Amino acid sequence: MSYEAITFDVRDNIAWIVFNRPKSLNAMNRTTMHELYEVANRCATDKSIRAAVLTGAGDRAFCAGGDVAGFHADQDNIALRVHEGTTLLHAAASRFAWMQAP
Repeated sequence: MSYEAITFDVRDNIAWIVFNRPKSLNAMNRTTMHELYEVANRCATDKSIRAAVLTGAGDRAFCAGGDVAGFHADQDNIALRVHEGTTLLHAAASRFAWMQAP
């Protein structure tokens, strides 16, 4: 499966997850958060994955945090977007923390 805001590849039983928005310092937008949640679930349920590596594309930043420009563009729904984003990120982090692979 291909993604828009991240790249995901499994090689030699290692999952490589890369935030792939280097022009925005890999800031997480709605797409990134949804994709990270999906990938976390894939990693947690795929017994062939023995380790997961999370990194960022480019040489300037791993991840600048939330995409402030994206939040600004959707000000009318800011409370909903923040709640959605924090829910997805918490769920993804929890999946990574509890999966069998480091």
